[in-house]
Amino acid sequence: MQNLNNSLVSIIMPIYNGEAYIHDSISSVKKQSYDNWELIIIDDHSNDASLQIAQKYAEQDERVKVFQTEMLCSGAAKARNLGVQYCTGRYIAFLDCDDYWSANKIQLQIALMKEHNANFCYGSYAIFSGHVNNLIGEFRPQSLISYSKLLRGCDIGCLTVMYDSYALGKHFFPMVDKEDYALWLKILKSEHARVVLCESIIAFYRVSSESLSSNKWRELVRQYNVYRRVEGIGVLKSLFYLSCYACYGLKKHYINYRGK
Repeated sequence: MQNLNNSLVSIIMPIYNGEAYIHDSISSVKKQSYDNWELIIIDDHSNDASLQIAQKYAEQDERVKVFQTEMLCSGAAKARNLGVQYCTGRYIAFLDCDDYWSANKIQLQIALMKEHNANFCYGSYAIFSGHVNNLIGEFRPQSLISYSKLLRGCDIGCLTVMYDSYALGKHFFPMVDKEDYALWLKILKSEHARVVLCESIIAFYRVSSESLSSNKWRELVRQYNVYRRVEGIGVLKSLFYLSCYACYGLKKHYINYRGK
């Protein structure tokens, strides 16, 4: 399918020991109906075959570019930031190596951003476990989101985000826990941010056994630290937002994830 315009889309993919999943992720990028993209893969010194698999794709397609972090186990935030540093596209998007996209993801989002004069787009996504066909639910975010609403609950999946770096500039992930959430807060706080939702399912998020059994108390502590240390919000207000976030999280995981 012919491109809607000539704007290059940069896709940032951090990898660490993802050899079991990376084929599905990279293939979903290569199958995009919008083909003017570059895939920036940042390997965080994997000790499996992830790097070799990524390099094989790079040899076959010049749009795929592979780099490594300087230090072992630098983490997803540093890997993504390195990708942002190296990327050259107008639009920047993110995809982890164990998730994948629908074939029209980029095309739909660019069309929506142009139609609504938006510079930040997020979307609905499906949830799966194990095999890519083992769908267990879906999440459809609120259509109207703002900095204030985001403080009370996060509807933005990193694998669905695309933003216009010409309008917003390049943004780097803060070096904190929940770095993606902290970045969305920073962007939405900007007076230049114009946000649009893609209501269609455009991405597929893998739920692992680790994420299913994650420590909820630790998650709340990390959330509180974002309020206090990143946003500089007072104690009482942070506790209020934390209670809203916890309630919204329960609703999101047990009601909004339909079919789960």
